[in-house]
Amino acid sequence: MSSTAPDIFAHLQASHGNMSVAQLLVWANFIEASVEALRRAEAAVRAASSAYGERNGWWRKSQKKNASKVKVRIPNEEAITDAIGRELEGIRMEASAGCPLYDMNVVFDTERPRKKQVSIGPNALTTDIRVYTYLNPNIDLRFESKIFFDECDLDKEYLSDRGLLRFADQESPYTDRIIGGMIGYSLTKTRSIWESAVEGRLPSVGCASAVTRTQLSCEADATVVCDVARPDPQLPKVTVLHLVMEFETDPSSRP
Repeated sequence: MSSTAPDIFAHLQASHGNMSVAQLLVWANFIEASVEALRRAEAAVRAASSAYGERNGWWRKSQKKNASKVKVRIPNEEAITDAIGRELEGIRMEASAGCPLYDMNVVFDTERPRKKQVSIGPNALTTDIRVYTYLNPNIDLRFESKIFFDECDLDKEYLSDRGLLRFADQESPYTDRIIGGMIGYSLTKTRSIWESAVEGRLPSVGCASAVTRTQLSCEADATVVCDVARPDPQLPKVTVLHLVMEFETDPSSRP
């Protein structure tokens, strides 16, 4: 683990100043390692897109017209998440001493039950991607994912009570930790366009504040980040990272 504080550390310190420097530094380095692994998994899924596209369940049953009025097949959100989880498992298995994933004993899971909720079994609410370590029970990073196809997906899904607002859910919070993440699976516009759209819309979300960008070492461009307030003022706010990954429809819907 690096002893140098990543840029995300400054945001965490401003938002969670009641925590010790040592605790925040652990979180900052864990975020860096997690996002780097997620980007590697994204690249692996894209490289194997033909093989994944042939698997039962990859595509939604119904097609949809894109901006060019062409009917296209759209990947299932759950299928993309499953593929990312499989690639993350391979990346973790290949890690050796000196790699943060190995040194921090990082574990990746998909579709895991939320820690606090009233439902159980088939009615249990899940988190899409969970990243954690057995070495520190306080480190538990959970990501919610949504498809970006139409413009309306940003407000109706990503920023809704089925997306970002799940972090502010009083009864079944998406996480009980101070950090979480959102991932938009872009099937149309570029990653940078969707990131700017997310950044532009976040100030209109009532529970979101401190909207800014932070530089992660594994990212060429700064990452959008915000804080989400919980209904219970006794609980700390959640700092949420916003990532966008690019995948394809069939045929492609990119310009």
